[in-house]
Amino acid sequence: MFGGAKPARPKTLGDRLGELFLEWAWATRHRDWERAVRTLARTLKGCEGAGLIERQRVRGEGGETLHLVRLTELGEFALALLSGDDSEAES
Repeated sequence: MFGGAKPARPKTLGDRLGELFLEWAWATRHRDWERAVRTLARTLKGCEGAGLIERQRVRGEGGETLHLVRLTELGEFALALLSGDDSEAES
């Protein structure tokens, strides 16, 4: 009746992850989603194999299973080195 755009809802973590994936897929010049998802899966498996990340399953509220990916200590160290944060890398 009054026209105009609907008020924006707050962004969820899923919204932000979707945006990050879209930005990454665009920056890597993947032509379709299937190739982008496969490349991301291979990358994550490689990082896990190198000991940079670990996967974990956690029971959420309501009994649903949440799948987490977190940095290991080695992953945090590598990220600090790559970001140029020498204070974290020296400790």
